[in-house]
Amino acid sequence: MTLFATVLVFGCGGGSSSSGDSAEDASIQLVNLLVDSPAISAVYNEVGADSENESRLEALEFPSASASVSLSLGEYDLDVVYDTLNEEEVAILPQRSLSVGAEREIVVATFGTVDEPELRIFDYELEDFSDLDEDEQADVETLFVEFFHGAPSQGDIDVYLTETDESILTRSPLFRLSYGSSSGLQLIQRDSNYRIWVTLADTNDVVFDSNTISINTLRRQFFFLTDAFGPAGVSMQLSRAGSVGSFIVNDQEDVTTFLATNWVSNVPGIDVYFGDTADTPILGDVLFGEDSEIQELLDPETKSVNVTPSGDTQTFLFEENYEFGPGEQVRLVVSGNEPDDSIAGQFILEDSRPIAIFADLTIVNAAPSAEQVNLFILAPGQEPLGATPTHTMQYGSNANSRLDLGDYDLYVLSQDGSTIIGPVRLTFFEGNYYTLYLVDNPAGGPPTELRYGDSFAR
Repeated sequence: MTLFATVLVFGCGGGSSSSGDSAEDASIQLVNLLVDSPAISAVYNEVGADSENESRLEALEFPSASASVSLSLGEYDLDVVYDTLNEEEVAILPQRSLSVGAEREIVVATFGTVDEPELRIFDYELEDFSDLDEDEQADVETLFVEFFHGAPSQGDIDVYLTETDESILTRSPLFRLSYGSSSGLQLIQRDSNYRIWVTLADTNDVVFDSNTISINTLRRQFFFLTDAFGPAGVSMQLSRAGSVGSFIVNDQEDVTTFLATNWVSNVPGIDVYFGDTADTPILGDVLFGEDSEIQELLDPETKSVNVTPSGDTQTFLFEENYEFGPGEQVRLVVSGNEPDDSIAGQFILEDSRPIAIFADLTIVNAAPSAEQVNLFILAPGQEPLGATPTHTMQYGSNANSRLDLGDYDLYVLSQDGSTIIGPVRLTFFEGNYYTLYLVDNPAGGPPTELRYGDSFAR
């Protein structure tokens, strides 16, 4: 297989030819690579036009790309913004000018962090294959690709493109990228048997390996390297977006992780099995109030999850089939009092990507004594009388809140309005995911207690 027809070192212009139906044809697409951002939007309006005429690409999460949308040629003002929890619009970057020519495809890529945001505008010819029939499309042998380094945790990197079963030791890097730089357009052969490798510059230390990847479309492909977040720390991921109606996908084989938290009273600990309890537990001897070790799952799929008291393979506390997905971080919270019939298990998907500006809080009701409670997260000094509950929670449920940073008072009230917990002062800082547990005491039963996840500095 010949990988490259020709290597083109273009700047932001150039590309394959196109034949639009109208001189007005153009498109715009937003890519969010701001590693710690909430959802962002691009707001654009023709220079001098009234604000009610503005257009926007809405609420784009990291890392993803919007679909391309059409726009007319002209001069535009461009803002990249996020919405506060009070639905106020805040600009992440200073306003930019955007010039849109005929038959152009504009890709607006934001990258970096919220504190140090950057923006790159790619401007290409608009591709149009509508005049080709199926046979003519099949005869097209090449397409353009471009790689962009938007991973702030990484320095200089080398990028390789090989056949699936080929080693990077047999090739020189295709190109080197520093943070914030791009490869320019590269013309490659269409094929379903590629492999993309990324190493630290001048080394064979692989920080990304796509395994087999198909690059066999007609349309130009943009590949974006950015940070990935998981229980092992920050690594690199590769995402891609096509030119029209595009989306971003991660082509790496994601690692799935699994851990358990034990809030079961009156047992020495718990063992967690996948399938037969005659086998070795996947998570062993998790004591009350503790987290297990984190277990990597090499074959995420539907598992028969069985929980027993430590060392007891015959007494089943909890049983459920659970479908693990690639790249997920799954926590199983097991709670209740043994031997009564109150054992509950909750599978909770977690995220380790730090979010600037806001704090994310998960509350887990693991207390059988708190069968149904109202939970209030209030401004300091505010009391729950007359306030609307932030969450109404039944035992065995969990809830999530996104909060502005700072101080709050937390109350937990029974359905008759009596106070179970509170006020408790909570302080939320930037870049953390927080977890709170409502639990019974180790001997079982009330009083309901509040326990804190690791992110709380107490």
